[in-house]
Amino acid sequence: MQAAVGGHLAAVELLLERGADANMQTAQGGTALMHASYRGHAQVVRRLLSSNASVRLLDAYDSTALMRAADRGHAEVVQVLLDLSSPLDRRFMLDAHSKYDGFTALMRAAIQGHAECVQIIAGFGASLQVTNAAGQNVLTVARESNQAKVLEVLMRLGAVE
Repeated sequence: MQAAVGGHLAAVELLLERGADANMQTAQGGTALMHASYRGHAQVVRRLLSSNASVRLLDAYDSTALMRAADRGHAEVVQVLLDLSSPLDRRFMLDAHSKYDGFTALMRAAIQGHAECVQIIAGFGASLQVTNAAGQNVLTVARESNQAKVLEVLMRLGAVE
């Protein structure tokens, strides 16, 4: 896990070659894939995915690896996660939402102002109309958090409140 957190690709490779479980979860449910995604370590994410790390695992907050990458604005990791996943896994990641606030990966990217991540996630078919626990869709989330660049992207994509 620490190798993934630190982005140490060689160490991750060695551990996987020696039988480390790519889907091992911490007490809080975090996985190596989630930690590498959160830290923006695209090559480590790529390697973990090639070792069958699951994008469907949720942590204690119902966050996915995609949510963690989107929240931090790691566009390359967002792209890798979506590119290298099966259509069913991709749909799962796009539709997943936190049980605490109802936010999706798209909403997390939007509220943080990560326009490139919003563009990528929406481009893979994330719903622009799904609402969070407060009844807000992604356009409302972006507007209320004053994310002008994200609003531009969403308006170009045809988002409406």
